[in-house]
Amino acid sequence: MSEYDGHQYVGIDLHRRRSVIVRQTADGMQLSAVRILNDPVALGLQIEKAGIRPDVVLEATYG
Repeated sequence: MSEYDGHQYVGIDLHRRRSVIVRQTADGMQLSAVRILNDPVALGLQIEKAGIRPDVVLEATYG
């Protein structure tokens, strides 16, 4: 869980092998930005940091 206790928004820029995950507050303050290898465990660990029921946005992708 994050040091920030409020509602969080998660943006995911998904690529073939790696992705960038950004967490921010409702007012746009960036809490983190990480680049991960595409792995379900790594993704889950990053989403978990956003607390309970974050809003998640996934970039539209092709392929």
